[in-house]
Amino acid sequence: FQANNDVLEEGDEGQNEEIQQIQESNNESEGEEDQEQNVIESGETSGEEDVEESSIGKRVTRSSNSKSKNKKIKIDLKGSKSKGKDYESDVEGNKRKKRLGIESSNRDNEGLNASSARKGGRVEYCSMCKAKFLVREGSMDDNGKGRILCPTCDKYMKKYEQAKQNRELKKQGVSVSSVSQLRKNMRAAANTAKINNGTGMKKTTRKKKVVKTEDGLLEIDLGIPSLQDLCVRVIGKHIKDVTSFGDISSDAMNKVCRIISKYRLLDNDTLQLFLTPTQEQRTDLVLYDCTKIDANGLLNIAQFCPYLTKLDLQFCGQMRDQVVEFYADRLHDLVELTLHGPYLVSDKAFGMLFSKLKSSLKKVRVSAAQFGLEAVEEMVKSCGKSLVELELTQCHRFDESCIDILVRHGMSSLTKLKLSDIQLHQHINPASLIQLLQKLGPTITDLDLSNCHSLVNDDVLLEGILTHCTSLTSLSLKNTSVTGAGLSTFFDSAGKNESSSFSLVHLDLGGVYDLDDKALISILRHSGSTLQYLSLHSADQFLTNNGLSAFSGTFISSTDEDNNSSKDTNNTGTNSSQLKTPSTVTLPTCKNLHTLNLSFVRSTDDSAISTLLSNCPSLSTIYVNGNPSVTSLAPARPGLLVIGRESDTL
Repeated sequence: FQANNDVLEEGDEGQNEEIQQIQESNNESEGEEDQEQNVIESGETSGEEDVEESSIGKRVTRSSNSKSKNKKIKIDLKGSKSKGKDYESDVEGNKRKKRLGIESSNRDNEGLNASSARKGGRVEYCSMCKAKFLVREGSMDDNGKGRILCPTCDKYMKKYEQAKQNRELKKQGVSVSSVSQLRKNMRAAANTAKINNGTGMKKTTRKKKVVKTEDGLLEIDLGIPSLQDLCVRVIGKHIKDVTSFGDISSDAMNKVCRIISKYRLLDNDTLQLFLTPTQEQRTDLVLYDCTKIDANGLLNIAQFCPYLTKLDLQFCGQMRDQVVEFYADRLHDLVELTLHGPYLVSDKAFGMLFSKLKSSLKKVRVSAAQFGLEAVEEMVKSCGKSLVELELTQCHRFDESCIDILVRHGMSSLTKLKLSDIQLHQHINPASLIQLLQKLGPTITDLDLSNCHSLVNDDVLLEGILTHCTSLTSLSLKNTSVTGAGLSTFFDSAGKNESSSFSLVHLDLGGVYDLDDKALISILRHSGSTLQYLSLHSADQFLTNNGLSAFSGTFISSTDEDNNSSKDTNNTGTNSSQLKTPSTVTLPTCKNLHTLNLSFVRSTDDSAISTLLSNCPSLSTIYVNGNPSVTSLAPARPGLLVIGRESDTL
């Protein structure tokens, strides 16, 4: 058929009617084929059928001379044919099934599959062909006429409009080639016109990329490194060829130690570079991986650096009693001691160390060790009054008798207490922990009881921490058995109690699965204005998107029964007489919050991220691991780091 160009120019209504006639004619000629894919399958037909559309610039020819059956040919709007498929969107509708009254499958009704759902978007219906398709970056508006077109119809109409403009220009005597060049120049000018707040400079934002180093490690590319960093990297890479560091700062030496520890190059030979005679007056030493350093290398630390005040040894599994005893004889000025993994050191050796260092030792951190009753008793007797920080992690001989020793003697200067994973092999009664908090709580500002699931419960939270720890600024209850109701009572009571006027700066509630909206509101009401770090990791069971909206400073809630309705599994109906008008709760904004962990809180979506960015001006890091509703369309701002988003790739 041949369309009439004069009818097409009369108006949009005539144009749409003619296009629909053209498409219906194409549908009849294509037979059993799906119109969304624009594919024609030539079968056992004979003769030739020609369909011409000169007004649109589209021609399809089907011939019976093809030697293969079911050969797929793509329709090109200019009349050319190309093999294969070229899908431009996730078109799930089927117009032929709709015209014939055939019911669509479940996959057609869903509108999008799992892979396209992760990319984000919404389902729309084309105003022209009525096909269902997925829109990811906004709807395709037909020149501002309010019609949403699928990619196929959108391209179809653009070709038609361009052909129409070319005909009008030919009537005016204008060359088509010059017009195409003019359009290219206009597009280039539009791209260069994107300026930033009228400053005349292009808006450019550089994303942080994760790059792979030569040894296969992944690092964040932070841009052009400094000259010092470049030199440190070269030294770390060729550490075997270095004979001496010379006169360099302790900060640069610490960077070198980090690099060679990451490459697993720290051994007895490379350790000598940090213990040269020029470093005799060195006061602090941090070794990040002592796996390849044996007992002789560890002895050399105290031999060549006797004036150490800070010693931090990570993964020191080859340390034995003779090494600790040698440290006790040589390191008389030691103030801070951190040992990770000395599982071969006995309690007797630890006791000798504490008895000789006495009141000079201020901070003790021991993890993955024995550290039983004898070590704790000697530590409390010799260093109990001077200790400021005590951190014990995975000490498998630490039991209830050790807590009784701490309660009996006490530590009057202690401000930081960490007891993590202390129930690996021993059973401790929660009542003993409450007595310990009663003895040490008034001076503690930093309390960490993480990974003590059977030890820390609501009783410890309310009778121990709330009652006796009145000066807290940091609290970690990660992977404990506290509940959302206990947390809500804790923070509400702390806000009403004048004697406990603490405000938290650091709060870690990761792994507290029972945390709900009411508990989050109580937390923000009490410490929202002072919090700098907050972890709600894995609070996925009862925390909703409405609860996350509390970060905006307002929360719309009804009665207390409505807040706990998600936990009540015995209710079979709702009494309308009990429903009340929702009330608005005003909360302080988190103006100082810079790190928020929402990993595996699956109610987190793009709207929650938008709320956080609008009301938390200091927010710099958000963890969203395991949250598929956070897509690449989530709002962002310069300086914000979103970690764990599924749409991001390396």
